[in-house]
Amino acid sequence: MEPPLKRQRADSADTVPSHPPTTASNADLLPTAEPPAPINTDFIRTMINTLDEGAMDMPFATTSFSHRTLLKIAKSDATIAATIQEAYDAYMAKERNTSADFRKVLDDFKWTIPGVRGCADDAVPPEEIPVLSSQIKGAFYRSVAEICGRTHDYSSLGTKKNALDALRKLGVMLVNTPDKKLRAAVADRIKDVESQEYVNGMYQIARHINVDQREEVCMMPVNESMDFLARPRMDFLARSRDEESVEPTGQFQEKLKELQRELNNAGFPIRFSIVHQELDVTPEDIQDDLDNGVEDNGTPEPDDYSE
Repeated sequence: MEPPLKRQRADSADTVPSHPPTTASNADLLPTAEPPAPINTDFIRTMINTLDEGAMDMPFATTSFSHRTLLKIAKSDATIAATIQEAYDAYMAKERNTSADFRKVLDDFKWTIPGVRGCADDAVPPEEIPVLSSQIKGAFYRSVAEICGRTHDYSSLGTKKNALDALRKLGVMLVNTPDKKLRAAVADRIKDVESQEYVNGMYQIARHINVDQREEVCMMPVNESMDFLARPRMDFLARSRDEESVEPTGQFQEKLKELQRELNNAGFPIRFSIVHQELDVTPEDIQDDLDNGVEDNGTPEPDDYSE
């Protein structure tokens, strides 16, 4: 009987490997994977903050645990990063083509002031003035924050114009508070306003309007449709029915200066000098914009502003 055939060992010298060993001569023939594109962590963080700010309609973006978690995922997953980029581009395009309307903000603030419900001639009881003045002050700054939070450097010119006029109308409502003692109490609570949100909010909006658009903003027609606050309720109803036919009575820059005089006379220490400086159009301002790196579309360089 012949002996059984022995199984050939895998490492036998006669074995031909299915894949030849890599050598210096064939190493260049093997396919190599492209290195992943570097991810700009700062830009992803900016996109996440911007999208969250837009979705939540908050005046300031917040860095939270959810932001940091999403950032960590986006850094390790190119698909997530691309999705964030796509959503960000869509949001920016929408903001640049949308004119935000602030009538609801103004209406909400209007109804915090006693006298607009048809009792303009009724005096506010003295014991209620401290509480009411505090409430008006809080509502005033909430309104400012909501208007400024909806207005960014990348907002459309229509949004910026609406925001500036809405801030002006907030001032008109303060001046036209029917009860003089209440108005004085509110003025006493709103001090050093130039260092607060009101004028600084106007300034941030104004400085993000390019030189070519400043004159358009300064000359935009403005009427005094908010003046009804100092008038009886029936007069307001009569005017509101014919609101569409109210003719403009001036221009924005003119009305802003007029409001400043009225605020000062009413005891509100509010100065709009820095806003006027940003909106005035002179050859020197044009050169300053170029020197400061403001592009033709009015968008400053990233390090040139803070929201």
